[in-house]
Amino acid sequence: MSLHNKQNIKEDQHYVPRFYLKNFGNIRGVSKKEKVFVSFYQFDGNFIKENIQTKSICYKKYFYGKDGILEDAFEKREREWANTVRSILDSKSYQLTSPQEVSIREFIVYQHFRTYAIVKHANSSIQELVSIIESSYEAEKNIKDNELNAVQMQSADLVEICDKIAISLHDLKISIVECTTIQKFITSDVPVIVLNPFCPSLSSMVGVGTFIIVPISLTKLVVLYDSKVYLKCSSYMIIDDEEVVKTLNRYQIISAEERIIAKYKESLDVAIADTEALDARRNFLPQKKVDSYSQEVGSLLQIRSRAVPYAFPISFCAISRVLRKIPNNCRDVVLRTYSDEIWIMQLFKAYSMPSLLKKHNTVPPAEIDKFKDGSMKMLRFMMEYWEIPIKDRTITPELISKINNLGVEYYRGR
Repeated sequence: MSLHNKQNIKEDQHYVPRFYLKNFGNIRGVSKKEKVFVSFYQFDGNFIKENIQTKSICYKKYFYGKDGILEDAFEKREREWANTVRSILDSKSYQLTSPQEVSIREFIVYQHFRTYAIVKHANSSIQELVSIIESSYEAEKNIKDNELNAVQMQSADLVEICDKIAISLHDLKISIVECTTIQKFITSDVPVIVLNPFCPSLSSMVGVGTFIIVPISLTKLVVLYDSKVYLKCSSYMIIDDEEVVKTLNRYQIISAEERIIAKYKESLDVAIADTEALDARRNFLPQKKVDSYSQEVGSLLQIRSRAVPYAFPISFCAISRVLRKIPNNCRDVVLRTYSDEIWIMQLFKAYSMPSLLKKHNTVPPAEIDKFKDGSMKMLRFMMEYWEIPIKDRTITPELISKINNLGVEYYRGR
């Protein structure tokens, strides 16, 4: 017997849960008669809709499949996430328990990866990758649509990914940000923003410098941050600066796939009048999804993440003066967890890359010297970051020889 009665399977499956949207809406009625209404601005078509029920937005037909299994699994988790979010909203200080900290990290990871925008980006990336292969290699030109569909990322595939990533975020600190400003937080159909002010053009949940923001109501926002990089954050922060709220809202404008969402139309009017944010959005959306690098042994194809650039400085996530001395081109989104391979990569960049650049005459000597100095600063920072024992920091001639023998392909290929 089937575990699910097909008549009870929800056809409209939300990728932004209604319990979350409720915190940005007007509530009418109670219990089973409760209805929640929000306003939203639709980028495609350039229009605002007011007093729209949350059940009518941020969903797709059978987004998680027609068997109902994944939809049921999300509903069970959402009850726990909703309770955790409610605890944050009800408190005027940081009072999260260890299980609640696990819960909020899990919610943030799932909410990031379960959206239509992320699934669409993954599938489009695969299509672009296959297209590049088809145009480059005759043997691949007969790839059929059904073969492409076989490698499409399905929503169900995200569960395993999310569980693993949520565990990897245990080292990130949590901060609750409350605004007391006239301007309030808005949200979007991609509400979780993954940034990296340390390496502004790239971002990753698992990299050094990760800084994640997600508004959870009109007045509160949750931050996950790398405390070894951002020293100004504290567990509970009060914001009374209208410009800071404006900046945080800008990232919802940039990240949104289809719409931004608010309780009041006036908040949307302010958002869509922000020409700087709209320009940043236009620059972000057309980004290509696959990078191609030519090498002596062939080409390297790399899928880009849907990474939101750190375009507007946020006051409470400034990096230290020491880190600001590392040039941007020497800052890497290195994994926060140490591994021998990543350690070798950092040594290669600091000790061997400058020599290779000089050998191939691809960069002016003055720029090579700056690159070498910056890479050494980055290497020293990573030694401290990974807490490598002093005795293991000695760079021996044997190690240098090993690094030099790797060749430039080693660095490029990783």
